[in-house]
Amino acid sequence: MPVAKITMAEKKNFVTIKVAADILDSSPSTLRHWDKTGKLPAVRQTNTYRLYKIKDILKFIRDNAKTGKIRVKKLLLG
Repeated sequence: MPVAKITMAEKKNFVTIKVAADILDSSPSTLRHWDKTGKLPAVRQTNTYRLYKIKDILKFIRDNAKTGKIRVKKLLLG
């Protein structure tokens, strides 16, 4: 998993594992599994916390929501 030095300006493009899990209506452990398998990759900050790019989450939703493979919080769909 890549370790990245993320600037304050770039942080607006990322969310924590907790926020990503909430958006995707999944558990953080599920997101860790998806990261390990490459299904939804995360970036690790120098403190080793996983951060998820918002654009990667949106792509993941587009690729999987129509098939019913994942549930997404209604606030994103409505």
